[in-house]
Amino acid sequence: MSEIHGTSGQVNMYETEAERLQREADLYTKKLEHERKRYLILEDQYKQKMKELEEIKDKIKENISDEKAEHEAEVKRLSLHHRLRNQKVLLNDTIGDNQDLKNNIDIMRKEISFAKSSIKTMRETIYALMDRSTNANTDAVV
Repeated sequence: MSEIHGTSGQVNMYETEAERLQREADLYTKKLEHERKRYLILEDQYKQKMKELEEIKDKIKENISDEKAEHEAEVKRLSLHHRLRNQKVLLNDTIGDNQDLKNNIDIMRKEISFAKSSIKTMRETIYALMDRSTNANTDAVV
């Protein structure tokens, strides 16, 4: 027979088969309990790590969403900037056209003023000629 440890840790050489089986069953039960506790601790650690992993994934998703929103905002900003530049070009063209129209209006006003002055001069000349012709007719008839 081999050396056998009793409950007090002493070797018991005259252990019965039932006692030996009971002792082995007790040892197995202790090992099983120890392994079960170790498993529960590992399972808790695993659950905790999985929870942390989900939190990290959520943060990453938030950051990705923020990056997408930032990218969309940047695209929109660039689009608005481009439209603004196009509108500035159109504004400059409109300002140039308005200046040309103002110049044309000034020229037309001067032409109208000249035409009115010419008409006035012609009218005065016509009235003077009418008076002269009336006087000449009166002198010729008398």
